[in-house]
Amino acid sequence: MKSLLIISDVHGYEDRLKRVLEIETVDMVVSLGDLEVSKETQAQLDILIHGNAYLDPGEAKHVLDTEAFRIVFTHGHHEHVNRSDHGLYRLLKAHQADLLFHGHTHAARISEVQGGWLINPGAVSHSRSSFPESYGLLEVSENEATLTLKSVIGQPLKTHRFVK
Repeated sequence: MKSLLIISDVHGYEDRLKRVLEIETVDMVVSLGDLEVSKETQAQLDILIHGNAYLDPGEAKHVLDTEAFRIVFTHGHHEHVNRSDHGLYRLLKAHQADLLFHGHTHAARISEVQGGWLINPGAVSHSRSSFPESYGLLEVSENEATLTLKSVIGQPLKTHRFVK
């Protein structure tokens, strides 16, 4: 089993991020962009996606193949996520992925689309949804994955299981 901590939209709230990193023991940490933290904290992260924050480090997107799932990570601003899911859906399909994680909107969600899922783990800073500030914990095995959205103090908010 592989576990991933997926965070987004930290926007300099380094203390919150450090608390999350202390709470969770995972195989890999993914930032979906708009990080704005010190180089020392960045060094604790495995995948850095470039957001639209000034001098944000990382790549525009990243594709990860696990035992059963292909996962795409992006920030979402290049796909115009504030307007619609069309750009995210096109990216999901272009990479023949099962799951696509994005940030940018600061709104946690798990949405099924034809052939896959669009997921936002929420924002470590300034939630814009009914969820408090949050992150995602994804546990992947041979034929299933479980995503738990958690508050920045580690409280589970929502769990969803994806089956292959």
